[in-house]
Amino acid sequence: MADIVQLKENGVVKYMKTHADAIDGVEGKLVKAVGNETVLGTKNFQDGIQIGGKSVSVNAKPTYEVVKDYWDGTGAYLTESQSVTISNSSNVDEIVLIFSRYNDNGGGIVHSIPVTPNITKLKYELPAVAWVGSASKDPTIAYKKISISKTGTSLVITGDTANTLNEANKKIVFREIGVMRRK
Repeated sequence: MADIVQLKENGVVKYMKTHADAIDGVEGKLVKAVGNETVLGTKNFQDGIQIGGKSVSVNAKPTYEVVKDYWDGTGAYLTESQSVTISNSSNVDEIVLIFSRYNDNGGGIVHSIPVTPNITKLKYELPAVAWVGSASKDPTIAYKKISISKTGTSLVITGDTANTLNEANKKIVFREIGVMRRK
């Protein structure tokens, strides 16, 4: 018991010398090894950060990865019998769909349009989500429809009969399906 020193203020015991508040040079409280707590201020971790035993890179930026390439000059309608699988969906931030207008009278592809559907719902383990182009009520305006489902750790993008439903829809083709992936 000789190592424990009681600190007193006006004769009232405040805390033992082993308490963090009594250690010289320590301002504030120490961070506990277990439990949840808020840590204020800026901390400089020189040796890296880990979450669940895996290193976290603070400088990592998402990179684009082509999953399916239809750049053969024609593109794809992506009908209900066609699907594309994106493996390892846990680090996918975005799905990128690239469409082109197909001009069968003028020699093929005219221009390409990238579109990013919202996949936030899939992050919360919903079984499927559908994405439909904005003009789906007008048969004279082209639109595309896909469904995205989660199977294990993969996302499966499946086309729809609507993608070849009318002549306007046949004028738009999928050129590329890609993802923005965190490393």
